[in-house]
Amino acid sequence: MDLKASIQVREIDFATLTDESLWSIFVTKSLYGGALAYAVLSRANKMGCVCSVSLQKSQEKRTKQFQDWREWCSLACNLLWARLISFQVVSQRESYKGRILATWSKHVALPLPVTACSEFTLSDDCVARIASLAVHGDSAKLLDQVVFCAHDDRRIIMSELWFKIKCDFVCNASFEVTSEFAFSQVQHIRQAVHLDFLEIPLESIAATWLRIVFHLQKLFSCSSLSQSCRRSENETVWTHYICCPSFLIPMRERAIIMWIWLLWSSKPLPFFLSAQLRSAIVASSDAPCLADKPVRTAQDRLSELVNLRFKRLITKSEYEMKRQCILSSL
Repeated sequence: MDLKASIQVREIDFATLTDESLWSIFVTKSLYGGALAYAVLSRANKMGCVCSVSLQKSQEKRTKQFQDWREWCSLACNLLWARLISFQVVSQRESYKGRILATWSKHVALPLPVTACSEFTLSDDCVARIASLAVHGDSAKLLDQVVFCAHDDRRIIMSELWFKIKCDFVCNASFEVTSEFAFSQVQHIRQAVHLDFLEIPLESIAATWLRIVFHLQKLFSCSSLSQSCRRSENETVWTHYICCPSFLIPMRERAIIMWIWLLWSSKPLPFFLSAQLRSAIVASSDAPCLADKPVRTAQDRLSELVNLRFKRLITKSEYEMKRQCILSSL
């Protein structure tokens, strides 16, 4: 009797799997789950997943392995990546034919831009709403994932991350953000959802975000601005920085960049975004008291620190203390 013929093919929509349902495939021998687990976990291990790359034999160790897996998948980007990689492995390997019919019910989005657009193409209100996501709870966590996923294998799920951000926050009328500033140049900017937001393509949202970071990095990494200016000195920021030719901010974008500066400089920012904004020094002969001594890039130090924490080589308190030291040194 043909063994393969006796095996019932199981159709699985990988786009809808949870961390638990994906794990159940890993531990199913008839589906060659162990090989799939190794293919996924060996790559995930390089991105901070503390699971051992092969399935543990004892029940106690496998339960602990499953708990580590679920903790890693609690980040949206990690679960999205694990789904897609699992789908690709099962679809491409001959050994799964006749065992799993892999399907993907979601539309596969085109790759998103990796460089900032040359100018804002969206309205100031829309740009403000996108920027405001960086200072609000769950949306800030997702934006931080956009920042660090851009530098490893998880970049392949960037479209799905931005789709989630668009649906859950940018175009969600129930997500209310109200930040208004008295500074005269930005009083016209509002963050309410407009009907035309629904028609904005993902690539425009992603490119707008990259341009926001491009401009704000120049301001946050300017030592004289971050150390000496206070909220009461908004006119100084506007005149000597936002309108300074050396910062290369187009006239039509100055109001919205000032608005974002007022928001981001007055609120806590997520960890990786904060590190990215302060990762370089910007020199300018026209800006007052700019430091000309470059600051060492902190991205590698922060990434190494995160890996140490994921591998449990340092405690949570040590991680927080060292992280604060790195950020304070910028």
